[in-house]
Amino acid sequence: MDPIPKKESHPVIEFTDAEVVSQDSGRVYRTVLSYELESGETMSHNVDVQIEEGSDKPPFDRQIKALNVGIDTFHKKIRKRQREESKEDPIRNV
Repeated sequence: MDPIPKKESHPVIEFTDAEVVSQDSGRVYRTVLSYELESGETMSHNVDVQIEEGSDKPPFDRQIKALNVGIDTFHKKIRKRQREESKEDPIRNV
């Protein structure tokens, strides 16, 4: 029996642990998302989350929300770049 075809899946991305990049009016945590295209080019996208001093929201909740939005935005950028690459590659357009 043939496997059921899947809908287009999200690209699998890599990400770094969040690190503090600024402490001016609270802490800004940066997570770097990266993805290697078939061409070998690596795309990256920064997700910054600012946690103000004295904030009543747990930092973890804000980081998760920001990462969800950042990952969604990065997926859109990856798909756009993949479409551009497939248009540029005459072999794939046959």
